[in-house]
Amino acid sequence: MWLDRWLEQGKGLRHPAIAVCMKTIGNWRQEIINYHRCRWTNAAVEGRNNRMKAFQRRHYFTRNRAK
Repeated sequence: MWLDRWLEQGKGLRHPAIAVCMKTIGNWRQEIINYHRCRWTNAAVEGRNNRMKAFQRRHYFTRNRAK
């Protein structure tokens, strides 16, 4: 597979920063391959979660006027 060949080439460079990068990419290998096969992400869900958390932070000290 293309990613395996690329990782082997990167390991041959013997540079500490590249070695760390290759290890990380190797650990996430299956997820990277799945993304390139399907092009699906969870970005929409992450965006909704981010909006809800931002709303909570903005309104943390506001009072509940219904009480």
